[in-house]
Amino acid sequence: MSKKANLLNADNNEMRRSLLHKILAIATLKPQHSLWVNFFILLSILFALPARADVSINKSFSPSIINPGDTSKLTIKLFNSSAAVEQKQATFTDTPNPGIQIVPGTEVTDCGGTLAATSSSIKLTGGTIAPNGECTVTVNVTSTTAGNNFNTLPVGALQTVNGTTGTIEKNLTPASATLQVITLSPISGTKGFTPSLVPPSGISRVKITLSNSNSIAIFGTSFTDDLLPIGLKVSGTPNPTIVCSAGGNGGGVITTAADNNSFKVNSLTLPASGNCVIEIDVIAPSGNGKYRNTIAKGAITTGRGVTNDQAFYDDIEVDGRVRIAKTFSKITANIDQVFILTITVTNGTVSSLNNAGLTDNLPTGLQIALTPRKSTDCTGGTVGGNAGDTSVTLSGGTIPIATSTGFGICTIKVDVVGKTAGIYTNTIGANALTNTENITNSNAASDTITITSFTGGGGTGKDSLTIDKSFSPPTIPAGGISILTITLSNPASNVNLTALEIKDTLPAGMTVVSGKRIFHTCTLTGSSSSDNPVNSNQVSIFNTTLPAGRTCTITADVTVPLEGIYKNTIPAKQVVTKEKVTNDSEASASLITTAGVRIRKSFVSPTIAIGGISRMRIDIENPQTYPITQAAFLDNFVQSNTADNFRVANPVNLTNSCGGTITGNSGAIKPGDTALSLAGGVIPPAFDSATPGKCSILIDVTKPKASAATNTIAADAFTSQQGATNPLAATAKLTGVTTIGITVNKEINPVSVAGGSSATMTIDLTNQDSSASLNDVKFTDTMPTGMTIATQPDLTNTCGGTLTAVPGTSSLSLAGGTIAPSGTCKITLSITSTTAGNLTNVITANAVTTREGAKNPQEAKASITFLPRPGVSKAFSPSAATIGDVVKLTITISNFNNSSSLNSVGITDTLPTGLVIASPSNAATACTNGSVTTSTDSVTLAGATMPPQSSCTVSVDVKAITAGARTNTIAAKALLTASGDTNLEPASASFTASSSSNPHLVLVKRITAIGKTTSGTFTGTSINGFNDLTTGANAGDDNDPGWSSTAYLRGAFDTSQIPAANQPQPQDEMEYTIYFLSNGAADAKNVSICDFVPQNTTYVINSLQRSIGTGMPTPISDPVGGSDTDGGFYGGSAFPTTCTGTSPGNGAVLVNVGQVDRSIGSGNPATSYGFIRFRAKIN
Repeated sequence: MSKKANLLNADNNEMRRSLLHKILAIATLKPQHSLWVNFFILLSILFALPARADVSINKSFSPSIINPGDTSKLTIKLFNSSAAVEQKQATFTDTPNPGIQIVPGTEVTDCGGTLAATSSSIKLTGGTIAPNGECTVTVNVTSTTAGNNFNTLPVGALQTVNGTTGTIEKNLTPASATLQVITLSPISGTKGFTPSLVPPSGISRVKITLSNSNSIAIFGTSFTDDLLPIGLKVSGTPNPTIVCSAGGNGGGVITTAADNNSFKVNSLTLPASGNCVIEIDVIAPSGNGKYRNTIAKGAITTGRGVTNDQAFYDDIEVDGRVRIAKTFSKITANIDQVFILTITVTNGTVSSLNNAGLTDNLPTGLQIALTPRKSTDCTGGTVGGNAGDTSVTLSGGTIPIATSTGFGICTIKVDVVGKTAGIYTNTIGANALTNTENITNSNAASDTITITSFTGGGGTGKDSLTIDKSFSPPTIPAGGISILTITLSNPASNVNLTALEIKDTLPAGMTVVSGKRIFHTCTLTGSSSSDNPVNSNQVSIFNTTLPAGRTCTITADVTVPLEGIYKNTIPAKQVVTKEKVTNDSEASASLITTAGVRIRKSFVSPTIAIGGISRMRIDIENPQTYPITQAAFLDNFVQSNTADNFRVANPVNLTNSCGGTITGNSGAIKPGDTALSLAGGVIPPAFDSATPGKCSILIDVTKPKASAATNTIAADAFTSQQGATNPLAATAKLTGVTTIGITVNKEINPVSVAGGSSATMTIDLTNQDSSASLNDVKFTDTMPTGMTIATQPDLTNTCGGTLTAVPGTSSLSLAGGTIAPSGTCKITLSITSTTAGNLTNVITANAVTTREGAKNPQEAKASITFLPRPGVSKAFSPSAATIGDVVKLTITISNFNNSSSLNSVGITDTLPTGLVIASPSNAATACTNGSVTTSTDSVTLAGATMPPQSSCTVSVDVKAITAGARTNTIAAKALLTASGDTNLEPASASFTASSSSNPHLVLVKRITAIGKTTSGTFTGTSINGFNDLTTGANAGDDNDPGWSSTAYLRGAFDTSQIPAANQPQPQDEMEYTIYFLSNGAADAKNVSICDFVPQNTTYVINSLQRSIGTGMPTPISDPVGGSDTDGGFYGGSAFPTTCTGTSPGNGAVLVNVGQVDRSIGSGNPATSYGFIRFRAKIN
């Protein structure tokens, strides 16, 4: 018999052992053939029974989401669910996937034994797990592999020796955890040489700029610049520097190879959203030519695993020749106005050029000035040419030799004037230079000047300033934008105009476009800009400089909301300068605005995956005071390669507030159409001079190929009964890409639960697209059998949309969510398990979808360990009452063990101060064989028996003797059993006693829809999802436990939570919902709720509704004759006494709700909560 018993696996329980004994007894007593057959059948059934092990293992990462190169703590927990047996010689090896690296030297354990770690694995040998105990192994890990990295311990990874039987025990279920590594943007780089033109073997300074666009620093940045392939070398005195935008050198080190053929940058930290600039001196090759120095794609390595995804380079040119250049000091000069001619000779050879000479023959119309200044820095040289001469010469000069530090250079300068108006090009030909070495210039050199006929000033600098101005385009639709350009010219030859001020007051109705800057080039150093005050009607600049002989421009975007002709004039003498120079003449230009409409178009999601959906929006604006009727236009999607264009999605999902008829390619618009037409539409009139009338057409579109499609409604495509059209085209681009990624991560904390306790599951969704939000995010997370949503789910959701998670079920779903560009949203909920061992919850790849076609390319998974130990929970019913009221306290005891009974079960619950046992106590228990006793402030159960997988209750009446909130807790390990099994988690319940029976009402207000009323029917977009108000005095009102669920409180508390496609516009109707909940100590009677209609809106007549509990909303008719029993809308300034506070002047809505019963729990009773609802049109 004992030999047969050795067939038992160490994982089998006492039930198996007992059953085997019975089978063997049958076979021994009746060894007939048929009975032996039955014996083996029963034996096969026996070993097919589910195995049970007393040991299990689980793991988790903290944090579970890291930036590349950061560390996370890997925690591995070992569990022993036996109440009496110690597990010895605990051994396991964890080898994470190759994307995760262990950090040796950080390993810690309280399991005893020996713990050893390498970069690829961690191993425990000889550990011990106490009865009903657990122990932990931790080690730091890191990763630079972007995405989800999985770490799984398979079945049998943990092995122990049973301290009583000596048999081997193993974990029977796997354990998984996910480490998510955030995807970072690549490093970008630029390279440049200064100077980029050098003589043979000349020195240049190479400048490399590395930029990091990520919000975190990138450490360990290294690269090598190999100069040898193009013949560059590091200079013997390299002068290396590193300067980072965050200050300092970023810890970087520059080293040079022994042969000077390359240099290397090591250990550099690129600052977050910043850059580092590396510079070093290099020596150019000795041969003429252009040389390209490149940092190859992927050449940069970093501690975060990111690199440069593009090569970057610059060219350096070596020129060992002689070259000549020439310039005039002005672009334009007046007749007889002096300007300077400069001739520059550059020597790139290894010889100085001696006895150098050249002649520059000026073109007819130019000559040397009357009292010329002549000079040269060519050693020993003489500049020839007298007043009135038409040629300039150099003789006897020496042009220095080129060296490693640069070219040999010398210059000749002379004053020149123009005698006749015209455009003159002065050229020195190739081979013009002579010298003893017979080395001449290989190039010709030219410059051009314009001589004007202005003769007033003779270079005194007191000439009149000239002004010109224009609009571009000169005709725009009312409300359109034109660019105003003001051009200032300084005719003075040698006087800068300083402290210059100009003010251009725009005609009435014309303003600078709000938010735009005014740009000008009236400085010595280049362009500048200044802020524009909102609705500014003036273009002005102050305290600037207009250099001598130069012009500058001032530009500003301007707009006019109404049609007409608008003349803009700058009067004479308007310009002020320190030199007293002003404009002698006025400057004018006119802008014509037409009665046209403005069409704007956009895609709510400008980038979608192939087959994804974007919402195309066409807005038509009317600036006139009358409606535009019979409006029509065609939007043809097919404007390039047909296969690349987008088309109408399925379903069409058309919204049209322009009226008329929308058609597609043929007849009513349908899926697959590649054109949209409007006929017979009406564009409403403008509200005022600043607010045009507007209507919109929205439709879902999709794209079959990965490419960009630019869609344009051409200028003048719009027609109408009034002849109005659209002078400006409307353009938008929709880009289709192969994939848009969503990264999904899942984490469960803690990784083990016992006795019915719960853990928090966290799901993070990250949008990998930085350009646009992802909309209608949805997925379903189906949990494994045995894992369920906890009774108190404690849901949180920052993804918006509708989150469905019913307590006691094994499914979680999200619909209608939104994730911002490069953003992450989070869902958390409480879960529990009743299945012994590990359960792994997986969100599979491609399970998360969006309107735009984005999906998760990788799965996400996490494991929870259920320890089959007893559990205790408790509750008061109701959870709030008045002093002296009797309430019921119920204690629930659960035996989650699959095979073992609990005997001699006992527990004592001592009430907190202020609570006592009522008289009579009505103490009772449903626990088999149990007895209940009470004292003044405690209740005790003793002697109960509980079979496997069962629960029973103890109940008693209690009452409060003092006011206040109290928490009643049964401590961990308070449960007594014969086997020593006990509750490892405390059990708590809260109760609030009030000193009186005062009612109390909670109000929560939300925007719940945006739309329009057409033909008496309101149609709009609902604002779904719970938006948790987290700041302010009333931040906790929307989290009151009396609400039926947070999903009941849908809507937005400000417009930032409304999707971009549904942002409210003028003439839209806003639906406001005011939720109410009676959470006091008594019923709220004769309740009336009043709300003032918001500023800048108009109440929509007969839109007021009321709902109690889950009932359908019922309309509240507006009062006739000034009063009504159920309430309604009250205009003017006379309101019922219920309406207190300051009215914005738009009237008020009042609803006489009546009695609202006291809440005694979530959604209980249904008459304890409800809402009132009304709509208001935006003016």
